[in-house]
Amino acid sequence: MFKLVVFWSEFPREVDWQKVNLLLEKSGLDIGVYIASKSKKEFRFYEKILRGAGHIIELGAWPVIPKEEGYWFSGFSSKRSIGRLREFEGLNIKLDLEPPIPPWTYSNVKLIAYGLKLLLKRPKNTEYLLNEIKRLSSKSKIVINEFPFPEGFLRRKGLYFDIEETDRNITKNVMMYTTYAGEFLRPFIKLMNRFFLNRILSKKKNVACSVGLIGPGIFENEGVYKNVSQFKEDLEFISSMGIQKVFIYSIESLMKRKEPEKWVRAIKPFVSK
Repeated sequence: MFKLVVFWSEFPREVDWQKVNLLLEKSGLDIGVYIASKSKKEFRFYEKILRGAGHIIELGAWPVIPKEEGYWFSGFSSKRSIGRLREFEGLNIKLDLEPPIPPWTYSNVKLIAYGLKLLLKRPKNTEYLLNEIKRLSSKSKIVINEFPFPEGFLRRKGLYFDIEETDRNITKNVMMYTTYAGEFLRPFIKLMNRFFLNRILSKKKNVACSVGLIGPGIFENEGVYKNVSQFKEDLEFISSMGIQKVFIYSIESLMKRKEPEKWVRAIKPFVSK
């Protein structure tokens, strides 16, 4: 059972937060929300809006950088881009460890080609990024998003943070998304996710998982859930693995789906009272 359900909000300007709170009130569900923000000032704007939302019980910032700088954080990020994290010190933070966003429209073929290209590139600022995360964690609770990929590859590409027992403010969040590559590849991705999650759980205790996608993200054309049943399947699997905190992409896409209350009802059986 999940102790807490958290939604990502990548496009908070698209959200009618009053309608979100009414939906949560009607369903009796308490959630957390992490807001994509390019600055602390931007996050504070949404924090002020959500401060009175009684069913949003955890609020955090999701720092992102301009697309031309890579959007996400990794060892490939410049020191200047990584330095942008400092202004979020003291807040709850979600940190994506992902390669720089490529300048093309998403497709599976292009994604594979991009991955192969990354194999030949060496990140220059991995150590700097890891040190910054360590420093931030002394004053911030940090959720680190990582792919369910081979650990050696992630380490070499600056996409991995090795959580030690002393890193009590850091949670590893495995991106168990099953939809992004489309319906045909979803069964294969589910198997791959299961394999790598088992390996991670054999080594780490403080682990959470993300599920999705309910709607497209920054690429605008990623694969999404065909129906609520697929969403529920992923929740069932994550819950069966003993995961106590689940992150869902995303609140804005849930609100855009037909009958969003059905998606919320799918969550309820997995939440501890």
